[in-house]
Amino acid sequence: MTALSVDPVVTETGTVLRLSGELDLGTVAEAEDALFRIENEGPGGITLDLRYLAFIDSTGLRFILSAHARAVEQDRPFAIVRGPDVVHRVFVLTRLDERLPFSDAADSLPGASEPP
Repeated sequence: MTALSVDPVVTETGTVLRLSGELDLGTVAEAEDALFRIENEGPGGITLDLRYLAFIDSTGLRFILSAHARAVEQDRPFAIVRGPDVVHRVFVLTRLDERLPFSDAADSLPGASEPP
């Protein structure tokens, strides 16, 4: 099984969910559980921070697409901090980089600084 670390960071405007390691079939349930808890806790915005991911598969893409769809449905602010090139390439190849709200400016997000 591959490793995934899921670290929620609460900010003034919502929650940054920092994902590191591999987001795939074997780890996506952990990310989903954390995101569902965040969504149920309040109306604040959600930012998925992918800067520390090493790998993402189609299951991870489905997780992010579902998270985005729920945020749109709930009229909740939603953003994605772009991951490393090896991770972002999957979004480019599937043209999801054109549909999803990506940002390169992680330092502009409260609580999205380097992990301890």
